Amino acid sequence: MKIKRIVLLGIILIIVLTLTQPVNRLAAVDYKTNEMLTSWRVNDNDSFTIRFTHSVMLTPVYEVYTINDDFEIILTETLFYSYGAGLPENTIYDFEITENGFRIYNINKKLDKLVYRTGATVANHTFIMNKIEIPFLEFSDPQAAVEFKIVSRPLIAFLYEEVLTWISKIMKF
Repeated sequence: MKIKRIVLLGIILIIVLTLTQPVNRLAAVDYKTNEMLTSWRVNDNDSFTIRFTHSVMLTPVYEVYTINDDFEIILTETLFYSYGAGLPENTIYDFEITENGFRIYNINKKLDKLVYRTGATVANHTFIMNKIEIPFLEFSDPQAAVEFKIVSRPLIAFLYEEVLTWISKIMKF
């Protein structure tokens, strides 16, 4: 009888510890209201890219970010295809010219705030992670300010939010 109680308490303890473990997500939130628009589960050393069309040069720009061990967003490199208004002509970071354009790398700059304004016509901002491309317009309104930040929640809260999101999509709330 005493062994059964110990086993039961051990199982309960394991469940509680598991459900309180943090789940880290990269969240896209409305900068004004702080409403979460969408999110992606992330681990340390994951990376993602924001691609957009430069408004003057009309060429693609890629900004590559990594999530470090402390779950901070780090700008690691930028790729672009032509010089012009708003694009760097020199840099303190490593720089190379490739057959595809220009690459600035080893930036490793921690960003306290990462905010993009969703392009309405030209920019076509796109979030890229694990070879999946998601246009900003799928999760935000045109010209909306979207902040990307790391959000950490206990597994139980994460599961609750995911179930609510799933139910609202099915029920079309």
